[in-house]
Amino acid sequence: MSGKAHRAERRYIDQGNYCVSGYSVINILRYISTICNVLLLTGICLGNNEGSGYRFVESASLGGPLAAHSATRLTDGRIVVVGGYNKLFGMLPAASSQIWVYDPGRDRWTVSKAVLNHARLWHGAVRVPRTNLVLVAGGLGHERSTLKRVELWNPAMDMMAGEGVTCLDIGSMATGRTSPRLTGLADGRILITGGEKTAEIIERDPNESTGFRIRPVAMPQHARRDSHCAARLADGRVALIGGRARSIEIFDPETEAFQLMSAKLESVYDDQAAVLLYDGTVLLAGGQLVYNNRCVRHTWLYDPVNDTIRFGPELDPSSNGISQDGASDIVAVDLFETYAPLRGRYILLAGGENDPGRDSATGDTILNSAWVYDAVEKKLIAAGPMLFGHDDFAGQVLPLKRSGEQELTAGALLIAGHDYQDAFQSRCERFEMRFEIGD
Repeated sequence: MSGKAHRAERRYIDQGNYCVSGYSVINILRYISTICNVLLLTGICLGNNEGSGYRFVESASLGGPLAAHSATRLTDGRIVVVGGYNKLFGMLPAASSQIWVYDPGRDRWTVSKAVLNHARLWHGAVRVPRTNLVLVAGGLGHERSTLKRVELWNPAMDMMAGEGVTCLDIGSMATGRTSPRLTGLADGRILITGGEKTAEIIERDPNESTGFRIRPVAMPQHARRDSHCAARLADGRVALIGGRARSIEIFDPETEAFQLMSAKLESVYDDQAAVLLYDGTVLLAGGQLVYNNRCVRHTWLYDPVNDTIRFGPELDPSSNGISQDGASDIVAVDLFETYAPLRGRYILLAGGENDPGRDSATGDTILNSAWVYDAVEKKLIAAGPMLFGHDDFAGQVLPLKRSGEQELTAGALLIAGHDYQDAFQSRCERFEMRFEIGD
């Protein structure tokens, strides 16, 4: 959250499957998987304009303006927005304790009966694997506090009688963390990284009154990371990339050790977006140079099997049609995250900001540019402009829609954040992209 996000923090304060050994086996399996995906995807046709392919559509607004919040998808397609930075009584900037639930079938937001015990922004949130429970950890709280507490939201809380329902406080991390990354592991555990070199695990424990416990992992990270990327790989390991470090390291859930990789970023970045592609590589997009806060146009492709990283196609960010030099705080959404045959093929990249750098007299510019990255063709498809500018916002994949046997509509919900004037907004929009599948 460097640059713009750190300034937002100051403004807030001022105003109130497991590791597989043997690379030859992995390479063979990866090659077979790639060939199968390419064969499966042959015949997909994309429209190239709003009339025949993709569009942004205004969606229901949140009940109030919000930024620096989290968005988590439930198994039934609903989206849970937790916390954030809002305005108390519509006037005073403050951390939020509210939880909102979006129903994509009705295009409607409802406020949850349950609230957080600790209001927070710049926190991490994740759905506990194979459940609809949402864990919320860390973030920035009231009065300059970096939070240690971890809470759990359960949709069943909205069925409880009476008022004053609060989330279940399951304990504290060893240290407070701002913008932590929470990554679900294949066995149901949650990996917490960011802010310190010591990562932590949240796991089920029937001996604890809350049913969960929080503990440090067996081995420390090789580098401290802030506002970094955490991507769960195809073999179940987790790659940590960037975040004020050039290095890349990979966490093995079996040994709970971090392996320092040979591949490195060419410079030190934070606020990059990352998503796993269908072929096992990781796409990185945008970011800020830590030494001067300047945003960049780069994308990268990291191959964890061969431990190589290379540049991908360049972004061309814009704000209301005016070209910008770079982009950070981009939201990346796998449009087919919930559909295994096409998972990791088309990635929406949207919004964010352009910070011209620490020494520039020009302030941040909020972006409304968007692209779809085609992972097979390895190219960016211009999909913008969005209806609104969004920065410090959240996005999530929407349920897939079918029209007959040969047409699919994939989508994503983009939620609130800062607008063009760097003010909180409640406006949301949907991205929809139609796919025709040939014989």
